[in-house]
Amino acid sequence: MRPAGRAAEKWKNDYAIEGVGQFDLQHLYRAMAWLGEELPKAQQDGATPFVPRTNKDLIEEELFAQRRDLFSDLDIVFFDTTSIYFEGQGGKTIGQRGHSKDHRPDLKQMVVGIVLDQKGNPVCSELWPGNTAGVKSLVPIVDRLKSRLASPRSASWPAGE
Repeated sequence: MRPAGRAAEKWKNDYAIEGVGQFDLQHLYRAMAWLGEELPKAQQDGATPFVPRTNKDLIEEELFAQRRDLFSDLDIVFFDTTSIYFEGQGGKTIGQRGHSKDHRPDLKQMVVGIVLDQKGNPVCSELWPGNTAGVKSLVPIVDRLKSRLASPRSASWPAGE
């Protein structure tokens, strides 16, 4: 697996995005570290039972709010998970052994989940320890959608829907 910072560096070089040419690999690693920084206790409402809320969550919620219009809703979403494995010393905090979709049960891994709206736009993403079953991640995602990203119309969904 290629380290995420190196993948981001390749990505920034593959697309014409004004201003990114000045960023070095160290800047990308620092940005990813900042995205993963845990929010204060007062901002932990809506956290999944597996990982705390981070700066990433605030950005996702603000981006969703900026895109929202009168017809935006989350009545239908697509949710998918996959596993990513760690080599070497990676995965010290979230890495666990579990069912590996990469057929690497010998390595620690994490589970990555993403929610897409009806148009295929990303809404939010989550990370879980590698031993988290995909079915256990669905309810926390639905809860997050209802509590943090719901429209006034969908915020009244009955529990369990």
